[in-house]
Amino acid sequence: SKLVLTNDTGMMHIAASFNCPIIAFWGCTKPSLGFSPYLPNIKSENIIGGVSEKPCSKHGDYCRYQDKGCIKDIDEGRILNTVEKLLK
Repeated sequence: SKLVLTNDTGMMHIAASFNCPIIAFWGCTKPSLGFSPYLPNIKSENIIGGVSEKPCSKHGDYCRYQDKGCIKDIDEGRILNTVEKLLK
């Protein structure tokens, strides 16, 4: 694949193992917990949603900001701009 769009799941780690550029979406979990891909492609980007840089939960099983939406609040324009930038 030329680009993989994924949240914090096994797919993100599989894409990293194939050296694919990744756009990883983060909501209740955050890369600061150590879940980011090992040796991601240099073009990979993290898009972090939510109202706080602090994670809500270790494995994303709950969100303490239910009314804010975390990952649901990521702007579609930001995603599209990142996709266009990485595919150039």
